[in-house]
Amino acid sequence: MGTLNHTEAMGMCQTLGAKIDALKNAPMQKGGFRKVDKEVIEINMIINNVVSKTNDIQGFEVKKLHNGSVSSAYHNGLVNTEEIIYGAANDGVNSVAMANRMPGTNIITFNLQSWSSTEEFGVTFNPTVENLQNTYVHEAGGHFAKGLSHIPKEHAKVIEIQMKHSSWKNTTPIFKAWMNKVHDNYKDGKN
Repeated sequence: MGTLNHTEAMGMCQTLGAKIDALKNAPMQKGGFRKVDKEVIEINMIINNVVSKTNDIQGFEVKKLHNGSVSSAYHNGLVNTEEIIYGAANDGVNSVAMANRMPGTNIITFNLQSWSSTEEFGVTFNPTVENLQNTYVHEAGGHFAKGLSHIPKEHAKVIEIQMKHSSWKNTTPIFKAWMNKVHDNYKDGKN
């Protein structure tokens, strides 16, 4: 694991977003789906470095995760086509959320299709230090360490944990607005 400080990591934010965007925008290859494991592994190493430096994570340190690291996955969402792009790092499991914890495991996966150099409300988020760390707090602090499920009322509590974390104040406005909207839905019992 490297030793990026906050300033260096913030400087890499756009680079990391561009690296993720390159997965999405890579030219398709005919004759089968394209595996991007090498690229996803590189991205995962950066994300792991950033989230391992999250403040106030007693009880849900990265070293407690599968192989001592977060995981990442990318899938462009296509099925039954020659244009599928897929990659995983550290047994990452793809889902529709920006990140997820596989129930019953210590595998926390960042779903790279939800991260980009360009934010779009509810679709993609900038991989800033605080956005990544706050997402980690959600998954590792709420779902993994506290054992809270995805049942709406419990999921609202998970979001409250991340909103109280020190990383919340410096998350991007679009990230905050999305999490506030999701929280309100879950608090009202909606999925």
